[in-house]
Amino acid sequence: MPASGYCANGKVDSAWRPTRSHFFQGQLLYRVVKNGEQECYFSTAADLPNNSSSIIFTTACCERIKFLKQEKQNCHLHLRISVESGGCSGFQYNFSIEENSQPDSENDYVVEQEGVTVVYDRISGEFLRGATVDFVEEMIRSSFVVHNNPNVEVGCGCGVSFSPKVGR
Repeated sequence: MPASGYCANGKVDSAWRPTRSHFFQGQLLYRVVKNGEQECYFSTAADLPNNSSSIIFTTACCERIKFLKQEKQNCHLHLRISVESGGCSGFQYNFSIEENSQPDSENDYVVEQEGVTVVYDRISGEFLRGATVDFVEEMIRSSFVVHNNPNVEVGCGCGVSFSPKVGR
């Protein structure tokens, strides 16, 4: 599998959609699908078609939000992502589930994908641009996570805090 990407048919266009990240031979890869049939793998978020300037939400992330909406029986529930000062590296990701709040139309970006809503403020969006938001289930925790953020210089071992690149 080449480092930059692999596609079954060699063609990638805007119909490709990121689903989940995978590790292959020690490298994090993004799996994207087109019409639920063909698949393609990319080694960086910047290589993904038409998504280099936006935040990528995996199917696992969307499925978890759908599960929470169903569990709480609240169709207005959404995920809010923010970047705040703190953590061992200077900034940290914060994920919260909001049940009855309305996004601020002047300061928030609202993304609707696969029947769910994700909200983030404009300042956080600058730190998250080009990153992938995923939901992972491990033995020690289940949580939303940010992968391959091109705006990060150094990240903490826990994956929650980071130091941004200077001069982004």
